[in-house]
Amino acid sequence: MPADIPIWTIPPAVDVPAITPPLPPRRTGEPLRLLAIGRLRAVKGHEDALLAVAALKHRNIEVELRIVGDGDRFEALSLAVAQLGLGDIVALVGSVSPTEVAAHLEWAHAVVHPSLAEGFSNAVLEAQAAGRPVIASDAGGLRENVADGITGIVVARRSPEALSNAIERLASDHQLLGNLAAAGPGRVRQHFGLETHIDRWIDCYETLGRLRPPKPRRDRRR
Repeated sequence: MPADIPIWTIPPAVDVPAITPPLPPRRTGEPLRLLAIGRLRAVKGHEDALLAVAALKHRNIEVELRIVGDGDRFEALSLAVAQLGLGDIVALVGSVSPTEVAAHLEWAHAVVHPSLAEGFSNAVLEAQAAGRPVIASDAGGLRENVADGITGIVVARRSPEALSNAIERLASDHQLLGNLAAAGPGRVRQHFGLETHIDRWIDCYETLGRLRPPKPRRDRRR
């Protein structure tokens, strides 16, 4: 593009609550509560999350996983849960209302989002805004959405091993879990909050309004 053309990068935005729900208390030996939110489609990588949880169970790392959402992979994921022997620690919740999603976020210690491809994901923004660390893949806009080591952990996509290692880090480090949770709402408010979003659009339109409109093209047929 020509250097004199102004460019704005305006990502999605979410409303950050004034008060975020505290992380649920977690005593020694209690499972780390994980939540996945999104349509049950192959591109969302839920199978990788199940394989990661299975590996953690094999290593005696206590975790629980709730998968919220519905889609054409529901039956396949149900079968995978049974085949991996995860019926006691993984729940396929199905489709729920926004109010119920908020209740599941209050239950969770962290959110997992192992997408194979992703535009940006408002669900991941909302999780951080609610003070929940996110373990996300490096697909698409997730690398910008989640601040690695600040509001969550970014891992390689298509890698259940990397995902399980990141979950184990949070399960074994209460301080890290708390630090990531505390940083989420402030960063989302600063970079992806509604006020910032609106200000960027206003600047965009005001700047474009000041630019000289192009001269009309003459009709050479006359």
